Amino acid sequence: NRPQTRVDLYGTDDTEYRGLVECLENLLDTADPSTATQHGRNWVEEFLELFPGVVFKIDADGTYTDLLSGDEESLLYDEAAELLGTRSDEVLPAETAQRFHEVVRTVLDTGERQRLEYQLDVQAGQRWVEAQVGPADDPATVFWVARDITERKRRKQEYEQIYNSVNDAIAVFHPDTAEILDVNTAYRDMVGYESLDRIQELGIDGLSATDEGY
Repeated sequence: NRPQTRVDLYGTDDTEYRGLVECLENLLDTADPSTATQHGRNWVEEFLELFPGVVFKIDADGTYTDLLSGDEESLLYDEAAELLGTRSDEVLPAETAQRFHEVVRTVLDTGERQRLEYQLDVQAGQRWVEAQVGPADDPATVFWVARDITERKRRKQEYEQIYNSVNDAIAVFHPDTAEILDVNTAYRDMVGYESLDRIQELGIDGLSATDEGY
């Protein structure tokens, strides 16, 4: 059955990422090119279109070897046809290309998925991009799954501005352990500690009055 909803590729669980890798490989290995949908397209193409963002395969030299999903081609630095067969250091700014290469090498050396955020001038303009990078079927190749997080970055900045500009002291706690996760500027002023690490070290008990009734 063809899936009818978009697929979330961006969880933090490695199992979820491996599921993506296995899914892509199974699709590419078992696809029957002669099997077309009522729209005249292979069902694999329809499946890959459900992935938000861009899915590349990149080899150890940083060469773009394949584009598996280009749902948001505006995220690409250049047209897909122009990118394939080129290296990241040939099309990207030197600093960004170096970060790309380091992430690819880390994945290939450790076999562990890596996450990278970077800012890039792409076809859609200057955007923030998040990449999830993990090993592919070929031991010298990785999957590079990228999505646009510009709006999320903007919302986070707005939240932080509001969070730190209000007069009320706000603390964020872990719901199970009561561990202090974050505090705003007003809270720091109230307790007299600038360091979040120090506030977390004291904890709610250390910051609370010990007199009976409190």
